[in-house]
Amino acid sequence: MSQALDITSRKSPAPIGFQATNDGITLTARNETIAIRHIIPGTGASGAFVIPLAALADCEGRGDEVVTFRREDDVVIAEWRDGGIPQTARHDVLEVPEMPAVVESTVVCDPALMRALADAVDTADREPTRYAINCIQLRANGQILATDGRQAYVHDGFDFPWNEDLLVPASRVLTRKELAVVPELAIGASDDWVQVRAGEWELWLKINKDARFPRVDEHVPDPNAATTTLQLADEDAQFLIKAMSRLPGGAWSLAVRSTVPPSFISTS
Repeated sequence: MSQALDITSRKSPAPIGFQATNDGITLTARNETIAIRHIIPGTGASGAFVIPLAALADCEGRGDEVVTFRREDDVVIAEWRDGGIPQTARHDVLEVPEMPAVVESTVVCDPALMRALADAVDTADREPTRYAINCIQLRANGQILATDGRQAYVHDGFDFPWNEDLLVPASRVLTRKELAVVPELAIGASDDWVQVRAGEWELWLKINKDARFPRVDEHVPDPNAATTTLQLADEDAQFLIKAMSRLPGGAWSLAVRSTVPPSFISTS
């Protein structure tokens, strides 16, 4: 959760909600730009409480020790063992974080979308400049764009159910390995949020309506306009012409000058 909300302090007061039912435990957390709901399947006692993220940091250990939470009025008591020694921590119950509304209209996407989003996050910057390079652009034509001002990421071929280009935060939660292996993925948008449903995860990314994003695609040449010029000796040029049809990469067009050695071959 701390990674998802871009929290670096172990003492953060950010609220984390727990709701236990017979079907499992639902965790919820949010800040101004990101909201997360994660379901851990299982069975157990029913109950609900909200504690600060710092409460999880207090009982974090190196092993697989079980941590038990129990609520007494307005206090949640955490109990666990550290090196065989019983430990106890008490935390006041916080207010339940209000989650964004579920987006009703979504489309099923290729699970490869999560890998593309993760790559975009790795390309984006952590801080904005005069442009929102700490965001990812999800374009209506199915493209994903990201840049840190020095490198760019462009990935197309997706189907997004909106009619305008949207900017969302480049959250580290999109890079989690659990999301990269989900068998089915759905995405949709409301007026204020893009929602991604990936297995047992639901993510909301706040749409940034006011920021400007660089025109990344203008700096990426059209592949159809790319040309390469090779300068070869005559005998090498003739060998290449004969072998061209067997080379990978699709169709080749050649312009050969052989009036004076060496020859020139222009390929596109």
